[in-house]
Amino acid sequence: MKKIIGIACSPRPKSNSTTLLKEALRGANAAGAETELILLRKMDFSLCVGCDRCSETGKCIFNDDLVELFKKMEEVDGIITAAPVFGMGLNALGKAFVDRSQVYWAHKFALNKKPLPTRKGGVIGCAGTTFSRVFDCLTKPIKYLYKMMDISYDTELLHNPVDKPGAIKDKPDILKEAYQLGQNFL
Repeated sequence: MKKIIGIACSPRPKSNSTTLLKEALRGANAAGAETELILLRKMDFSLCVGCDRCSETGKCIFNDDLVELFKKMEEVDGIITAAPVFGMGLNALGKAFVDRSQVYWAHKFALNKKPLPTRKGGVIGCAGTTFSRVFDCLTKPIKYLYKMMDISYDTELLHNPVDKPGAIKDKPDILKEAYQLGQNFL
């Protein structure tokens, strides 16, 4: 059975991006995949301090929940990352997660380790504003994360405007898109 993990980067309990991610995972499960939802807001992890130790040893100096998450990301068939845009940027939890992927940059470019098997990747994002290119600030760091971890960037569902926590539940067409994204993911 194929396994997909969904990584929710939002700090909000009633997050719109997490709600869409749950729908995508529900669709993937209906299509026969084993799924798991991971909430970054419930994880205990440190911020990257830019020490470059990973470039020397291939390991992060921190042994925390992200070490286990990255290992899990190496072993699954697909990853869907969901995040909100806060202040015209990838929210802080999402950015901290991406920053800690520096160890995979070190594997590729400093230590010349062989690539990981390619897995499928997707992104779900929500923003409160309708500014042109509002999602560039979200997709670029996630594309970087995926590139460093040999995850293909295959699909995305980016929706705006939706700002108030839980407001996405009033948009059944978008919820259906998320479900279909999951059904067709692998």
